[in-house]
Amino acid sequence: MTEAFPNDTPQQRAFRAFETLVAGEDMAIDLSLAALLIANLEYPELDIAHYMAQLDSLAERVRALLGLAGAGTPEQLPVNMDVPAVIAAMNTVLFGQEHFHGNTEDYYNSS
Repeated sequence: MTEAFPNDTPQQRAFRAFETLVAGEDMAIDLSLAALLIANLEYPELDIAHYMAQLDSLAERVRALLGLAGAGTPEQLPVNMDVPAVIAAMNTVLFGQEHFHGNTEDYYNSS
């Protein structure tokens, strides 16, 4: 990608990567990568690989809670998964273990 346009700015490279990503079938689009490529437009120094690895780690912890660690394709859950169980596992990891929370003081501040 960058070899074809060596003089591109980081923003142009991010835009081209996003454009390539979304050119395929909707179901094949990696939404986490798409979101990071959009963020990369505003933050050119963003280490996409680092954040993809963090998301993969969070996902693996959710899969472990669901008894799916190391089973099958990590990008897909089995069709017959209990949706409330998946949501509960995600909530456990994100809010219980990682202590994610909203910014109640300055809701619109993206930092």
